[in-house]
Amino acid sequence: MAWFKKEKIKKDYKEGEAGFNYGALDGSFSENDKRKILAVIESLPDGILIFDENKSLLLTNFQAQLFLDISGAEILGKNILELSKYPFCRPLISILGGGIIEVKSEKMELRPDLILEVLSNSLMSEGRKIGTVVVLRNITEKESIERVKSDFITVAAHKLRTPTSAIKWLSQGLIDGDNGELSKEQKETIEKVSVANQRVIDMVNNLLNSVEIEGGKYLSAPGLFDIEEIILSVANDLREVAEKNNITIKMEKTEDKMPKIMMDKEKIKIAISDLLDNALRYSNSGGKVNIYLTKKDEDIIVAIKDNGVGIPKKEQEQIFVKFFRGEKALKIDTEGKGLGLFIAKNIIEENGGSIWFESNEGAGSTFFFSLPIKQKYGEYVTKKFY
Repeated sequence: MAWFKKEKIKKDYKEGEAGFNYGALDGSFSENDKRKILAVIESLPDGILIFDENKSLLLTNFQAQLFLDISGAEILGKNILELSKYPFCRPLISILGGGIIEVKSEKMELRPDLILEVLSNSLMSEGRKIGTVVVLRNITEKESIERVKSDFITVAAHKLRTPTSAIKWLSQGLIDGDNGELSKEQKETIEKVSVANQRVIDMVNNLLNSVEIEGGKYLSAPGLFDIEEIILSVANDLREVAEKNNITIKMEKTEDKMPKIMMDKEKIKIAISDLLDNALRYSNSGGKVNIYLTKKDEDIIVAIKDNGVGIPKKEQEQIFVKFFRGEKALKIDTEGKGLGLFIAKNIIEENGGSIWFESNEGAGSTFFFSLPIKQKYGEYVTKKFY
């Protein structure tokens, strides 16, 4: 922002208190009260915009004016759609819309050196909406750090792919006897190397998947596919894990033939694999994992139920957070990275679905996800997230 522009905004704000419409407050507020309210809002590090019930700008603090590069004297009292003539207001309007929708968290990049988080919430009085408050939070530094981390993870993961791939094929060649027959002990050792190497490959893939998700570049191959076929394929891939833990997998469905869904098949396969793999790893030996496939209205709902350790209530809010692992999960599987559920959640939501779960500590967990049957790719259905 040019120095003279910043100084003009500051001058307008101080001289005319241009960010606030005093007339909007009724007589129950004294002049002193009004000034205190303004002082509190002005002291906030976040930008604040308050719109009245007619979508007209009622208040804007100094920080919001700096972010949007506009003086309050120019925009106060204007309807949100009238703000479109100001360049830095346009991205905000595209997020909020003419009706000023509620936004939990949306990223808005105004300049390479200014990235904001946008949040909005309704102002209610006696059960009636009287306006909307919009918060603009500067997350430029945080985003810069995240980008550096993402770049590092991407470079490191790609560098690891070459040696791990070589180890994979060389190990398999030795196991298959390409260089001569191995003794029983030698074969067991190479198989252990292969298993350990595969864990590294899975970790690398998960790290790259998480980076792509955060960069918004994850989904790429939409098409009409059969969800039942994908589930059966994943179950077959995880057969060895199930057999190793002495767990049976059973699938039930409410329809003879489920309708096909528009989705990214390979990514949905990853999500189902993560959910089913978790169910198998955290179930009790000798137990079972049930998969239920249901058609409900315009959705297909998949439920994966295990009889494992369950998730303590204190950990349930964090279960989809990247890198989070519960105490019991750490004891059962020390090699997990806490990325599976984070990736699964993002894949399902990007395909227009929702994911949630029910769990009781010591009594197992059931993870549910839904996918819309009738949709064009990219026209996602918004659902409540539990």
